[in-house]
Amino acid sequence: MMAHPPSMGQIRYRHPTEEDIAQIVRAWNTSRKEIPLERDSTIGELRGDIFDDEDYDVVGSWIAEAEGEIVGFGRGIVERKRLETGRLEGLVTVEVVPDYRGIGIEEEIMDRVLAYLRSKRLERAEHSCPTLTGWRNALFEEYGFENVRRFFRMVRKGVDPLKDIRIPAGVCFEKKIFKDADDGDVSLMVSTLNDTFSEHFGFSPMSDNRWLRLRDAYEDYGIMTFAVRAGRTVGMCFSDESVMYNREHGTKAGWVWIVGVKKEERGKGVGRALLTDSVSWLNGRGMDSVYLGVDAENRNALGLYTSLGFEVLHESIYYRLAL
Repeated sequence: MMAHPPSMGQIRYRHPTEEDIAQIVRAWNTSRKEIPLERDSTIGELRGDIFDDEDYDVVGSWIAEAEGEIVGFGRGIVERKRLETGRLEGLVTVEVVPDYRGIGIEEEIMDRVLAYLRSKRLERAEHSCPTLTGWRNALFEEYGFENVRRFFRMVRKGVDPLKDIRIPAGVCFEKKIFKDADDGDVSLMVSTLNDTFSEHFGFSPMSDNRWLRLRDAYEDYGIMTFAVRAGRTVGMCFSDESVMYNREHGTKAGWVWIVGVKKEERGKGVGRALLTDSVSWLNGRGMDSVYLGVDAENRNALGLYTSLGFEVLHESIYYRLAL
């Protein structure tokens, strides 16, 4: 990076091409470096999230260049499956490397992304901000985005064994290593996820293709655990050993990304059993910190997590703007 960023007149804006992916990844990772618990994304992961995404539209994506170097990236995301559920909303992403913030790049990218979403006749724009304060918060609040929800990241420290780990009668667990899972296993995970989270705030149906791409680009060590009763999947959990983050930071961290139980099976101990099983699996692999995320208004989940020793570490904000 240059010591003195150029003026706005020296910044070039254009739609990205696949040849830009390495520079986009570099700018993306540099921009997000200050986010707690964030690890660098790989070229394979971001290519899957951007260019290989079935919802990708080059018209809604922008890069900012300074002397041939990509220093900003933004995207308006219109998910077909979200629209099919009647939710006329698009997602906003804006990233700018630190040395180039504050000279108007983030605003120019935001203007272009919002113009794209408005051209699609959507009702709302949304953004999940991983921090409570900072340049992202200031940017979205400048544009009138409102804080409509908060989420917690929670952590369980140490490797003290969890007590009373009991799988409910009639339920068994089936485990699949994510990287080695076949397409049918991934499809089962996605359908279970969509079923169990259909009523959760901000959720839209996932596609098989998105998770298949993630599996193929996956660099961590994850496991899918299915709760099965009488041959029928009634819940699932996805957790992983954060190999890349641990390598970058010298830590022993794991994540429980998803814990979902079908409506008719809730309140029977399936969710508790899935979570305790996953925490024990991660501890058994040497992880001494286990993280998860939760909607701050999901009191049932919060009660479960705190009862198992999880504590709130920090908060994030879900922003929404009427278009």
